Amino acid sequence: MLTLALFSILVPAVVALWPVPHTLHTGSGALKLAHTFAVQLQAQESPPADLLAAISNAESLLKTDSFQRLVVGRASADDKAISHAPELPSLLLSLAPRMTLRSIADEATLALESRSESYQLTVPHDGSQATLLANSSLGLFRGLSTFTTMWYASPTQKYILNAPVQILDEPAFAYRGFSLDTSRNFFPVSDILRTLDAMCWIKLSVLYWHVVDSQSFPLDVTAFPELSAKGAYSDAEVYSTADVNNIVSYANQRGIDVVMELDSPGHTTGIAFAHPEHIACANKSPWSQYASEPPAGQLRIASNSTLSFALQMFDSVASNLKGPMMSSGGDEVNLPCWQEDEATVQDLEQSGTTIEDALNAFIQAVQAVLTARGKVPLIKSGGWMCLSTRKDRQ
Repeated sequence: MLTLALFSILVPAVVALWPVPHTLHTGSGALKLAHTFAVQLQAQESPPADLLAAISNAESLLKTDSFQRLVVGRASADDKAISHAPELPSLLLSLAPRMTLRSIADEATLALESRSESYQLTVPHDGSQATLLANSSLGLFRGLSTFTTMWYASPTQKYILNAPVQILDEPAFAYRGFSLDTSRNFFPVSDILRTLDAMCWIKLSVLYWHVVDSQSFPLDVTAFPELSAKGAYSDAEVYSTADVNNIVSYANQRGIDVVMELDSPGHTTGIAFAHPEHIACANKSPWSQYASEPPAGQLRIASNSTLSFALQMFDSVASNLKGPMMSSGGDEVNLPCWQEDEATVQDLEQSGTTIEDALNAFIQAVQAVLTARGKVPLIKSGGWMCLSTRKDRQ
């Protein structure tokens, strides 16, 4: 207990930032946020609306957040330290020379290797202006997130005890994701937006949206509206095109890219409610022999009509999605499901191919559709193994 107590005393309060900045230097002085504090943007061109909204949100959070230090007496323990502390009047945001100011949403949906999220934040102790410098609006947004979470609250003001603060920060990984499954458990749009707020506070960059699965099909697909009409848990538990656009836009404005996954060819029993002709071993028992989890069901990958259906479904969804990536899933396929499916066996015999050949062709065809729509196609490791031939593995 003594070790933990000493640790909590010795670690500077600003280290509570999460994620921990790449480089962090702090002092030991108290600094208050002036009641007239304002965030200012130095821009030679018309600022993007989402950056202005981010500034407004930051100013609002600084006024309303009530987080206090976790010490005996809470904020009152710091009254003496901050009673005569200097006040910080403002924070100036500026872009590095020769950098173009684009919207946060545009920056967040660039290719991973092209995104610039680094920033430099300086908070002096003498009451002069703080500065935030970055190469992009996305970097400014990340720096704003750091700045707003630095401050403790007392009943009358915000303060820190570690000024001056100097931060040089950049992400260790461009892809910092959170996976959300909305098939097994439907989440209302409002809950997803609230989740995106939490993600941006800790600088996550990707929402991996596992939108459909065997349990339900809650996504409205323009080309096949019957999928959600018959496959969702209820009419009220469907994500319309407007819902998807709202979620994606909300995410992008908070520096988050949305990667939607349509898991296939396994985990597709939800399709059987509308198109049973495309699903092998649908709800077959015992499920443990035909799937990793109930209910059983996989796309009939050797069927030309099923392949055509799947390609049209992926194309319809991808055509409405902003962002550079989309996933086709690909994990946990079950061989007995196809081996005991009469239609699949007949299709394989007629084409003279194997299950492995059919799976390889299916995955590559789906990937080609996503590529044609300008997406980097993602696939889970289990599906990627299917792309190698017997000769490759030998």
